[in-house]
Amino acid sequence: MQTPSANCWGSIAYTAMNNPSTGTVPAGSSGEFKVAWSAQDLYVLAYVQSWPLYNAGATAFKDDNVEFYVAGDDTKLSGAYGPADCHYNVPYTDAESAGAGCQITGPVTAVTKTVQGVGYYDELIVPWSTLRVSAPAKGQQYSFTIAYDIPNSSGTRLGQDEWAGGANNNASETLDWGTITLQ
Repeated sequence: MQTPSANCWGSIAYTAMNNPSTGTVPAGSSGEFKVAWSAQDLYVLAYVQSWPLYNAGATAFKDDNVEFYVAGDDTKLSGAYGPADCHYNVPYTDAESAGAGCQITGPVTAVTKTVQGVGYYDELIVPWSTLRVSAPAKGQQYSFTIAYDIPNSSGTRLGQDEWAGGANNNASETLDWGTITLQ
């Protein structure tokens, strides 16, 4: 594993994940992310500052973990995911997994999970085809949010901060997700 490439991400600014969702994230912990795209894929890079890192082997959100929520449209739904909505868990040590309610099937790649200093990077590639998007273009909008989980050594989630939402219901509905616009 390697540090994310400055050539790929260098010109894109980070956006903070500082909206409390559940519990309390310990002092000194923080998260930020970047989004990029190509004609084939959506790319997301997250950096989480948290130390020590824990992997209790429990449910993904009970480990140091980034949760990516993405939709193939900008329809916000209450009560259930639509056919192009998905939630991916990416622990800093393990393979990514689709969360409950995800109706998307297809390849998603966690490119790098790199521990560096007092935190880690998670990079995710989601093919547009898995989101049922055939022709992404500049100016198009998609429902999206991202969160990070901070646990203790026994696998209890202490807190979660996210970019959009805050109601801790993102795993079951898209109503409070934010919107990204392809630049």
